[in-house]
Amino acid sequence: MTDDDDQLAQLRQMIKVGGYARATFGLAMLAAPGLVADGWIGADGKRRGVKALTRALGIRDLLIGAGAILAANERRDLRRWVEFGMVADATDALATLLAVGSIPLRKAALVLLVAGGAAGAGGWMLGQLPEEVPSTA
Repeated sequence: MTDDDDQLAQLRQMIKVGGYARATFGLAMLAAPGLVADGWIGADGKRRGVKALTRALGIRDLLIGAGAILAANERRDLRRWVEFGMVADATDALATLLAVGSIPLRKAALVLLVAGGAAGAGGWMLGQLPEEVPSTA
């Protein structure tokens, strides 16, 4: 196995772990939307309408996570699923930034740190992944 093969195997493992984390978070958003939304935006997260939106976001994260896991296992479409996750994370960070002042600052700062960090990690992974990963990699 070459150094490139080792690096790709490590990236695939990172993508898989990230996929499991994202899918788990998506499940939490589906199962306990008020709790998750309260952690993001504060007390408004307990409102029924916010819970509905949180569940809608939950299925997004569940599907992106599952897609990343499958891509890592099947050794194909890695870039696509990293890009999907990175765009979702950057959007979460931007949406939170635009809401600063309407949501508790401490909660906004945490989401900005996590979502912004995840988007940055996705960008880093894209920089490490080859343009096309052969299915035998």
